[in-house]
Amino acid sequence: MDRAHVLEIARSYWHTGVRHIVALRGDVPQGSKGYTPYPDGFAYAVDLVRGLRSVATSRSQSPPIRKAIRRHRARSSTWII
Repeated sequence: MDRAHVLEIARSYWHTGVRHIVALRGDVPQGSKGYTPYPDGFAYAVDLVRGLRSVATSRSQSPPIRKAIRRHRARSSTWII
């Protein structure tokens, strides 16, 4: 999926209370020459993590949500991607 669609899904998850995501890419299909990222998508896990952090730290969120983010970060700094 492209970045905008992934981030839209992540925002909807965030607003419903989801705070932990495990994302798996899977194996390269048999016969292909290697991994080719989706056009305008997240090429690597580090890019996805940065995108998800932008969702979690968006300034457009209300103060209670930002406070919950700070509490969550204080308890856990592990991101599994």
